[in-house]
Amino acid sequence: LLFLLLCLGSVSFAQNDSLFQVLDDVTVTRRRVTSPVSGQINSTFRWDMGMMHDLPKILGNADPMHYTQLLPGVQTNSEYDSGLHIQGCDNAHNFVSIAGVPLYNVSHLLGFFSIFNASHFPLMEFTRTPSVASSPNRLGGFLSMELPNSLQENVHGEFSVGPMSSQGTFRFPMGQKSALYVSLRAAYLNLLYGSWLKIDGSQLDYS
Repeated sequence: LLFLLLCLGSVSFAQNDSLFQVLDDVTVTRRRVTSPVSGQINSTFRWDMGMMHDLPKILGNADPMHYTQLLPGVQTNSEYDSGLHIQGCDNAHNFVSIAGVPLYNVSHLLGFFSIFNASHFPLMEFTRTPSVASSPNRLGGFLSMELPNSLQENVHGEFSVGPMSSQGTFRFPMGQKSALYVSLRAAYLNLLYGSWLKIDGSQLDYS
């Protein structure tokens, strides 16, 4: 009996010793959940335009203006209003730009068509409550479509077809420091729905 107890004790000690190991270092990894929208509610939102393909299309077009209307603090007057009414301000109080170059009357046919080809821009920045010295009297917000800051080595393009229009963007490298970006859109309203597009007897022409 004493011999058996000694044998069991030695086995248990051996098993306990095998449970302890010294590790030099430990690396913990996890899966990163990416989101197309980043930023704080009271500051600047940054929207990755590459994620527009995963969002529902409005009449076949990915419209950054319509998706901006879904952000907190932004309202719209009606379904087909393309303006941004930020915290009760009028649409004219906003500053819409392409990399700082201002744009005016940013709407096409009551908001049916976007003025931006989303695939042309890598990022959209939206500031709901601007507080910058350059625009102290502006009541609305800032919406800026940012230009690419990197060049692609190969020719690349995207093209989408919708029930009312088609649009596409093509990128051509022009060397190590320059590239050519070409965006286009064509609407075929008159081709398909021309018999219904009449206002007071006059034909509405939109292409």
